[in-house]
Amino acid sequence: MSTVAVKPGTRGDAKSKWSRALPPHVRWPMLIVSLLAVNVAICTVTVVRAVGGGGAAVEPSYDRKAQNFEASLMAVRASAALGWSAEISAVGGDAGDAETRPSLMRVVMRDRSGQPIDDAVVRVTAFHQSRADQAVSLTLVARGLGVYEVPLNYELKGFWEVRLTAVRAGEKFQSVQSVFVTP
Repeated sequence: MSTVAVKPGTRGDAKSKWSRALPPHVRWPMLIVSLLAVNVAICTVTVVRAVGGGGAAVEPSYDRKAQNFEASLMAVRASAALGWSAEISAVGGDAGDAETRPSLMRVVMRDRSGQPIDDAVVRVTAFHQSRADQAVSLTLVARGLGVYEVPLNYELKGFWEVRLTAVRAGEKFQSVQSVFVTP
């Protein structure tokens, strides 16, 4: 059997420079403090990312809307009784260019019998669901055959919430829909 001599202070030595430099009663507390420091760093990054960037999706005047919940239910029922429908989509852009985002919001309005509604005033409030504080309110332009459009820069892909209000001859239709936007 052959034995190999190992020089002190090399890898084969059971006691490296690190273990000789720091006694065990210092190494363990340093390990614990290091792990706690990593945890604090991760928590700090998480909080900064969560708070920054305008991502809060808080409903404006939510307390007043909660107090008027019955009125909101009546508006939803009145819209359902009209029998109107609104098909909302994001259109435009160059289909061959993956970087081009949709550039128009299109709404197709139909009555109970499926006939186009051309003479309504259609307004929308739209926002990306992660950016409720950046809502835009727009009035759409009638294009005929129940089609209404407005230019809209969809800066973010994903789900956009669209709150639509259409008024025609004293009748009011309201709808809240999600529209998925892909670049």
